[in-house]
Amino acid sequence: MSPQEVRTRSDAAVRRAFILALRRALHHLYDVVELRKSPLCALFSLGEPNDAAALRHILEEAIGALKPAPGLSPQSDAWRTYRVLYHRYVEQFDQTSVAVNLGLSIRQLRRQEQLALQTLADWLVQRYRLDLALCFGDALSHKDAEQGKSDDGDGDDALAEHPDDISLELKWAERFLPNQPVDVAEIVRSAVQTARPVADAQGVTVHSDLPATLPHVLTQPASARQVLLNLLITAIRADERVVRIACSQRGAHVHVAIGPIRRRTEQDAERLTIAEHLAVISGGHLEYCQAGDSAQTALLALPLAGQVPVLVIDDNADSLQLFERCLANSPYRFVGARHPEQAIGLAERVRPAVIVLDVMLPQMDGWETLGRLREHPATCHIPVVICTILPQEELAATLGAAGFIRKPVTRERLLQELDRQTRATATGCGLGSPHTPAVDAATAPRGA
Repeated sequence: MSPQEVRTRSDAAVRRAFILALRRALHHLYDVVELRKSPLCALFSLGEPNDAAALRHILEEAIGALKPAPGLSPQSDAWRTYRVLYHRYVEQFDQTSVAVNLGLSIRQLRRQEQLALQTLADWLVQRYRLDLALCFGDALSHKDAEQGKSDDGDGDDALAEHPDDISLELKWAERFLPNQPVDVAEIVRSAVQTARPVADAQGVTVHSDLPATLPHVLTQPASARQVLLNLLITAIRADERVVRIACSQRGAHVHVAIGPIRRRTEQDAERLTIAEHLAVISGGHLEYCQAGDSAQTALLALPLAGQVPVLVIDDNADSLQLFERCLANSPYRFVGARHPEQAIGLAERVRPAVIVLDVMLPQMDGWETLGRLREHPATCHIPVVICTILPQEELAATLGAAGFIRKPVTRERLLQELDRQTRATATGCGLGSPHTPAVDAATAPRGA
């Protein structure tokens, strides 16, 4: 081997060691203890006690400097490089979440991450005129570089091609199998724990109010956790001393409220846009309620894992059987009643998310029954959907019905209306008390 070849290999090994150290530091961007162990502190001549904070600032500044200028196509390589670095390391998203957001497979993302790290390394070397050999040259060997691989939580080395790329694709697909029953409190605790170093660095207290008993939700745990983490990071950076998290069940959903949220920068807006996409992947949805001058409360609503009871009141036995067939193999559990006098008693026992009410009932018609349901404290908060052959949608809305379906009923139309009602019930915001009752459907705006 010629002296030139030796120098070339040595330079390549030094560069690889630098990128591996850079990658380790980025994965521990909010971990003060781990950052202080990084050889980058010595490389940038950072001294204690603020070495970790100074290193974090250097790396965040470097990523920010790679953000393309306005007007450049969002599909450009520059934008993809920036987004990979920002989502993976500033946001601390796992590879699967970033791959979904960028429309890439895991294999494609790994290659993009490798290129992005190389670009970041080049920027740092040029910006700070780094002499990598001073820090990495003496102690470096090929074996050292291989052992320098760090565990980033994904179990993958972004700088090397895995021989079994097919298994990576299968792993990616496996993580997006149908959603599963999950303890939402555990997801919240996990997200809070991950975000705590960021909160501590900002001097922010995260206060969680988690009820002792919450039903399981049907969600994709990895993506749901990333939604919460994104919201927490945004709230922590909102210049408030306290961030509050509250969980409660409303209708067919469990919702997690986080605030205050402020959209002060482009990064805030981008972070929340990503969270909205991930919420859909998680099987839920993300909405916001005004909570102050410029502050909002973010609400992540996730569907219950079990079937949600729906009370159907109709005196016709054939109609009840039709409703039962329509709700079979759906998220809703049929509960039927032929006599309106049974409505309030049944509602108190089964606590339905929605009541479907016929109008043409003997003795006490649907309009009178609707009035009693709206007045009784056990049922006044439950949305009532009028289902009749009569063209009386305007009357139904005036009398306090939350929805209207014309007979004959189709399964698609019924499920669509039930989804709308349970989703509307889940969008009530508030961090003062997680057990605040849902808004009365009789007084809610039309279409809420």
